[in-house]
Amino acid sequence: MRTELTDLAVLGVTMDKPIAGGGIGPIVKSLAPNFWKPTNDVVDKSILRNLGQGYLKNLNSGSRKFILNITPEGRSRFIELLVSNSALSLFNKDDPIDALLLCFLDFADKETARLVLQRMNTRTHAAMHELRSRKKRCPHRGQFTQAWWGLELGRLKLKKRALSRIAARNDIKLMSPSHVTGGNR
Repeated sequence: MRTELTDLAVLGVTMDKPIAGGGIGPIVKSLAPNFWKPTNDVVDKSILRNLGQGYLKNLNSGSRKFILNITPEGRSRFIELLVSNSALSLFNKDDPIDALLLCFLDFADKETARLVLQRMNTRTHAAMHELRSRKKRCPHRGQFTQAWWGLELGRLKLKKRALSRIAARNDIKLMSPSHVTGGNR
């Protein structure tokens, strides 16, 4: 499953324009460095895997310097990875996945963007509910504990507001998480 996350990042980096093969690694590592920073070897294997599967094409064939461009098949695979839930199980927090998804959502069609934003919104809503439940069960009521609960809840509320603004700016209507069923993790 980590290969899918790396493949999403590698394909996403190549979505806009051709890029030198050696330039992909630093970009991928910079996407969510506090949560996920793949090694050069992992990125290189992803590049080779995607070249082998026809998702990337070397525009500089015959040369040792790769100039990589995504193929139509690669664009389809990118969208498939973008809407896949499999990468969500890699982290116990959604932030690294959401960071990558938002980095690449500009390359998705409106329906894919709606689906991804809806899933993010639903996961954030569920995280807020889960946090409130944990707070009720927590025996500590001191000022520092309360400050932490407030920070976490504030972070999740801010994320929900940001998702709502992003959706609104793109004429996407997010359904209330209580109306969304199935496939959301």
